[in-house]
Amino acid sequence: LPPSFFPASRARRNITTRLTSRAMRRLCLRAGVLVALLCACPAVSTAVRPAATSRGPALPARSDRARVGTLDVPSLGLGTIKWSLGDEADTARLQATFGAALSAGIDFFDTAERYGAPTADLLRGAFRAVAGGGERKDAAAFGGSGEALLGRFARAAAYDDEGLRAPVIASKFTPVPWRTSPESVVAACSASADRLGVQSLDLFQVHMPDVIQPFKALGVSQAKDAVYWEGLARCYERGLAKNVGVSNYGPTLLERAHSALGERGVPLASNQINF
Repeated sequence: LPPSFFPASRARRNITTRLTSRAMRRLCLRAGVLVALLCACPAVSTAVRPAATSRGPALPARSDRARVGTLDVPSLGLGTIKWSLGDEADTARLQATFGAALSAGIDFFDTAERYGAPTADLLRGAFRAVAGGGERKDAAAFGGSGEALLGRFARAAAYDDEGLRAPVIASKFTPVPWRTSPESVVAACSASADRLGVQSLDLFQVHMPDVIQPFKALGVSQAKDAVYWEGLARCYERGLAKNVGVSNYGPTLLERAHSALGERGVPLASNQINF
């Protein structure tokens, strides 16, 4: 939590003193990234500039890193499924969390087009599709505020401090019955890039297998997974996504996706699953 969370200045000083003591710093190094993030939080106010990394100890997230496709990311990332546009105080707290994560070396953020979107938008998206509103309009109406917030925080932050990296942001496409063509994936990818304020997404994934089949009980279903893989390939080939992947896939579907993309010369970078 940022220092502004604590109402009394004396309490703020006491908590900051305890968290920045030598004993706690040693504990951070031993216990890993999560405790390190807590140590970083008092140094971050609601201002957009994260604390300079040269002032604190070497944090585990700066050395414990992994490769996801072409991306160099920390082994521990930050999920933002609950990040949505709220009042000024809520936004300030989220921005402080974003800055604290960067200062701790946790510069990998996970979002999705649906994060921060009200349920009513799902109905509006379906209506637009049935009414022939077009894939671009569907993608624009379907998106939530989570991506926009991350893009705003990323643009406001400064990365000129020694050792501070620009964030890597992964987003996801939602399979729904009215998205029936590869271009629906391309349109969603482009809309996500617009909300994040970038030309190309670091990582774009299909959020889940195409399991929403409203007429399956009547014996009518049409899985569009292969259609969505074609869409991922187009996003990669057109430069809309630097890396593409899937999410919540089992072994069989994962093999099929890997093979389908491989035939196009497109590497499958990831399968995001429950840990």
